[in-house]
Amino acid sequence: MSGLEGRHVLVTGAAGFIGGHLTRRLVAEGTRVSAFVLGASDQHALADVADRVSFYVVDISQANAVHTAMARVRPEIVFHLAAIGTGWPAITLPLALRVNIEGTRHLIEAACRVGVRRFVHTGTAYEYGEVARYDLQNGAGLDVLAMYAASKAAAHALVQEHARVHGLPAVSLRLFAVYGPGQSVRSLVPGAIHAALEERDFPMTPGGQLRDFVFVGDVVEGYLGAAQAVGVEGATFDLGTGQARTIRDVVLRLFDLAGARSRPLLGALPYRPDEMMRQVADPRPARELLGWQSTTLLEDGLRQTVEWYRQANRQSPTIRYPPREAANHA
Repeated sequence: MSGLEGRHVLVTGAAGFIGGHLTRRLVAEGTRVSAFVLGASDQHALADVADRVSFYVVDISQANAVHTAMARVRPEIVFHLAAIGTGWPAITLPLALRVNIEGTRHLIEAACRVGVRRFVHTGTAYEYGEVARYDLQNGAGLDVLAMYAASKAAAHALVQEHARVHGLPAVSLRLFAVYGPGQSVRSLVPGAIHAALEERDFPMTPGGQLRDFVFVGDVVEGYLGAAQAVGVEGATFDLGTGQARTIRDVVLRLFDLAGARSRPLLGALPYRPDEMMRQVADPRPARELLGWQSTTLLEDGLRQTVEWYRQANRQSPTIRYPPREAANHA
């Protein structure tokens, strides 16, 4: 991808797992990057690129703060990744409303006011719930089962309403099982890797859940494509491979790659009451309209991720992206 050099972008959630990868990729692309963060700890998470990012301490649940900062930044493109509840099933309704819904409303209203050229919204595969078939472009068949997913579906509806009624040039991305270096150990892949590297057994469910595992570097390229594609305003795209693997198979492979003598304890934990047993992306629209598809094979992505965490146990590795002229796929 190219074409973002010198353009001014804003990233919310820049210190998160995917947001951090995206921010570093944008810096490598030669983009002028501003970031909304909650405090100094978020800036520290991006210390390796902090001299090339303009930070603004903004709580997106506070309307005045968002509007004031957006008027100061005046970005051409907004990448909205800030949210609460990922990997946290017990998120409360007031918190979900305040951050995921009201926070998104504040951002899209402020974006309309300053005239952004593209607003890239982040959704989740969990918005689809348990439906076997769904209409990606029209949102028909959503069947959310948890508070986080419900709040993200509501935020998506707000973005769509502003696109249709107020002319917000928005594109929405629904992410599937993203994994890669730098992810929180609360997530499945790094949690299993840490257990394997530390020779600990790993209690888990029977692992029959089917998930579409997609490497974070590929997902970042999807964001860049969504920021630049022509004629896709108001559209929603899945970012996934279109192929599913069981959680059991992935965890077993991670233990093999780590050379662990410990093992996953399959069935030691029950499935959650709201467990979704199958999540698989429809990658065709993204391929046809964004020119994007996942290119990292699962085996290669898992191997890279295991090696990153192996190094992390020895030192503090930095997630690095190549200079702009060499950057194709992170």
